[in-house]
Amino acid sequence: MTVPPRVFISYSHDSDAHKDRVLRLSNNLRDGGVDCHLDRYETFTQEGWPRWMSAQIDSANYVLVICTETYKRRATGEELPGVGLGVSWEGMFITQEIYNKGGRNTKFIPVIFTQADAPNVPKFLTGYSRFCIETTKGLEELYRFLTSQPAVVKPPVGPMRQLALHSSQEPSDSKPFEKSKEPIVIWRLPRGFILFCQRSPEIPPGAIM
Repeated sequence: MTVPPRVFISYSHDSDAHKDRVLRLSNNLRDGGVDCHLDRYETFTQEGWPRWMSAQIDSANYVLVICTETYKRRATGEELPGVGLGVSWEGMFITQEIYNKGGRNTKFIPVIFTQADAPNVPKFLTGYSRFCIETTKGLEELYRFLTSQPAVVKPPVGPMRQLALHSSQEPSDSKPFEKSKEPIVIWRLPRGFILFCQRSPEIPPGAIM
C-alpha cells in the first residue's frame, strides 16, 4: 500500500476569507489522498503551538508556504512587534533549515492563490519553483507534484545510433588500391602470374612485358 505524502500548510491569518480558502485547499488535498495538516483542525495542542508547529514541519514531506503580502512581512521579520508570531516562528524555522542544508530545498514549496501574489514570495524561497493555484490546471500541477505523478516522464536512454560516414571519408579497413590515385600497370610474367604495382613514368600506358 502506498503511504500518502504528509503535507503541512504554513500561512498567515490575513482574513476569514483567506483562512477559508486555505482550509478548502487542505480539504481538497486530503480528499485526494494527501495527508494534509493545518492549524484549523486543532483546537488544543498539549505541547503548545510553537512545538506543534516545529513538529509539523519536521514530520512533513512537504510544507506548502501560502505567500501573501502579510505572510511575507511576518516571515521576514518586518511585522509590528507581537503581531503574527506564528508565521514569524515558522519563517525563522524554514529559513534556518534551508540554511543548514546549504540552500538545497526539497520540502518548502511556495504557493500563491493568484498571480498578483507573485511578488510576495519571501526572499528565502524566491529561487525555487512556485505553484499558482488560481486555475484548475495550477491546482493539478501542485497535486501532481505532491503525489509524484508528473505529466511528462523522462524516457529511458536507448542504444547509441551508428551513423553513416560522409562521402569524403573512407572506412579504415578499405583496400590499399582504393585509396591510391596513382595509375596501375599490369606485368605479365612467363608463368602467367600478374604483378600489381604503381606505374613507372618510363613505361608507357598499356605496355606488356
